Amino acid sequence: MLRTVLREMIQNAADASATRVTVKFETLPSTTVPLPNPADPTAPLKHIIAHHTLRRLIISNNGHAFTEKDWSRLKRIADGNPDETKIGVFRVGFYSVFDDCEEPFVSSGNAAMAFYWKGNSLFTSRLELSGTNASPDTSPDTTFVLDYRNDISPVPSLLELAKFLATSLTFVGLESIDLWLDNWNLLRLNKKVAPSEKVTIPRDIETKTVEGLMEVTSVIREVAQVDATWIKLVEWSPQNTLSARLEGIRDTTTTVRSFFSKFTGWSRASDKPPTESVERLDDAEDLTENQKASVFLHINTASVQSSISNSLASELERATRKPQPKRTTIAILFTKKLIDVGLVTEVTVSGIKRELENNALISAQLVEFISWIGKRAASGELDQKTTKSLLSVAVANEKPSEGQAGQLLTLAGIDCYLNPARIRSDLPIPPSVIPFKYTKSLEKSQLDAVGWKELQIVPWLRWLVENAGNRGVLPVEKDITRTASFAAQILPVLSKQ
Repeated sequence: MLRTVLREMIQNAADASATRVTVKFETLPSTTVPLPNPADPTAPLKHIIAHHTLRRLIISNNGHAFTEKDWSRLKRIADGNPDETKIGVFRVGFYSVFDDCEEPFVSSGNAAMAFYWKGNSLFTSRLELSGTNASPDTSPDTTFVLDYRNDISPVPSLLELAKFLATSLTFVGLESIDLWLDNWNLLRLNKKVAPSEKVTIPRDIETKTVEGLMEVTSVIREVAQVDATWIKLVEWSPQNTLSARLEGIRDTTTTVRSFFSKFTGWSRASDKPPTESVERLDDAEDLTENQKASVFLHINTASVQSSISNSLASELERATRKPQPKRTTIAILFTKKLIDVGLVTEVTVSGIKRELENNALISAQLVEFISWIGKRAASGELDQKTTKSLLSVAVANEKPSEGQAGQLLTLAGIDCYLNPARIRSDLPIPPSVIPFKYTKSLEKSQLDAVGWKELQIVPWLRWLVENAGNRGVLPVEKDITRTASFAAQILPVLSKQ
């Protein structure tokens, strides 16, 4: 039901001409699992995600404050109730809001309204926040405070939530959405829209429905840019979560950029627990690091005018308790249509190989490529022949390091990878070994699936000795036979084998 609540609140904010929505979850600490105190700076947030339960959901926006009509509508939630102070003996509240919250609290401008129960009846209490009731912290924002009915609701899947918010921002008139978990700002979405342009509707297109109830009167096209900034911990999936103990309530997720590159709805992920490789990856990365991504969208919006008979209008008003809308808008991304007509096609191995043949990768692209090919080779999506075919044409321009010029890295000549637990990554390695900075996010099984082998001590030491006098390969300060300080770095490595 969380998705339904958020969708309604976001749409209401847009209807109130808001530009910003803030979604904040406040949690309760675990009574059984103590807070760890390791050196990992992300440990407190990991603990919140894995073991805390939800206490409260706060949704605020900077739209127009509630008018008296809005407050009256909020008060009359139970249709047909003649008593304005008693709004129903059944729990009918804000539709889905009452599924998880017993007594919501709403503030807007200088007024607030509390909902509370007496027996089986729901009542409201109106409060003016001006004058003596005003607090120094009173915000002009419209805020919905929803306390959870029980204290066993786990923290929802953050990545799925981020995907849903990104999708929601695309089609409403908001400019930004922020997601908070206690005092952690997990996600910020910003949207910028270029001035719209009118689209001429061809005369041969039928703009009315078969019954003539609705007609498209105009179409506009907008170009929007959506920027996302999130901390990497959003994609973290702990193995032993509270939700896993609560009959698998929580979704598990896989990759971070999927939430932004694929504008999908709120979907239920696989029930499979996160793999061991995810846990090891967490220990190797700074999960507080900010990640950024942007997407450009062409959004087509149609204005639709309804035209119905008086009798049908009366029936609709009787059923919905409000007059039928005269006009509405429908915004569409034509991604699926572009695929159907062949203007957009799936990425194929032959297409990737063609791009690799025509362009050299930069360092950042090489990291992404090795990660992509390693994961797919390990999962069986790419067979050994295809993997070798792609590696045979891939080259990269390495960034020049301090004291060294940039060089061309040819993946066709790579056959080994480095294990820094055995050989330090700052020591010289043969040209047939992929530098560790490109493989540090991959697991051993993924590197093995690519067809590379772990660099062993004996071949590495033989290479150092054989090239000791070759200044085209090793400078004098890296000569194991000439530089005592360098030899002193090698001996501890040998002693640990």
